[in-house]
Amino acid sequence: MVKTPFENLPQKYKDLVSVLRTGSENALSSAEIMQITGISGRDTGAITADLIANHGYLIGASRKLPFGYYIIETEDDLQSTLRSLNNELQGILNRHQALNRNFYAGQQ
Repeated sequence: MVKTPFENLPQKYKDLVSVLRTGSENALSSAEIMQITGISGRDTGAITADLIANHGYLIGASRKLPFGYYIIETEDDLQSTLRSLNNELQGILNRHQALNRNFYAGQQ
């Protein structure tokens, strides 16, 4: 996907991208992003997802210290973010299966 030029992004997107630092070791937490930009944690997640999915940006999320968002710089950064996403997906799948199993086990 071709990256949307910075100047064509909505203002909140520009605000978020402009504060993100390069590399997982420089991640900013949602609280830090909110303090700097006024963008809530929920909006940070939604904007980040849109920047990745629809605008071609490489934004990582670190689930180990330092926690937060960053611009992916290296393949290690990318793989770390992908591992986190895979773990999250597996957790959601496990809950889905357990809810389904528990519901139907209660029907008997």
